[in-house]
Amino acid sequence: IMANAYKIYSQDVGDKFNFEHAWLLLRDEPKWKSESMESSSKRSKISKFGQYSTFFNTDATNDCEEYDPTTPMSHPIGQKAAKRKSNAKVDKTSSDKKKLDNMTKAMLERSVAVKKLVEAKEAANFSVMYDILMKDTSEMTEKQLKDY
Repeated sequence: IMANAYKIYSQDVGDKFNFEHAWLLLRDEPKWKSESMESSSKRSKISKFGQYSTFFNTDATNDCEEYDPTTPMSHPIGQKAAKRKSNAKVDKTSSDKKKLDNMTKAMLERSVAVKKLVEAKEAANFSVMYDILMKDTSEMTEKQLKDY
């Protein structure tokens, strides 16, 4: 097949095919895969009896050694699909951002509540200590003064 392709190229262009190194690198890329190797759902009536023909010649032998029917062939993603995919990512990141904002807000509210609780406990401790310091010791016994 490659020899025939070189022959056709030289007939069309009038020069030898000089890009074999590039072809060897790019031939496995989805963009350059042959569509004739895939099955097609489109059929056309070409016989005079009105019968449908197949997309490719079933009698021809497959001389192409680089085609492996066990590997699935995938086409590159199109522009619209790429845009939809990127928009889906943006939507997901915006919902993730909302979740993160909600979590941050909840953590901030909790830290404020904890801070208020700590301040209330410190105020209660200060009140108890102040009461102890301001207590009248004139009416206490020796033992009470010792404990005080």
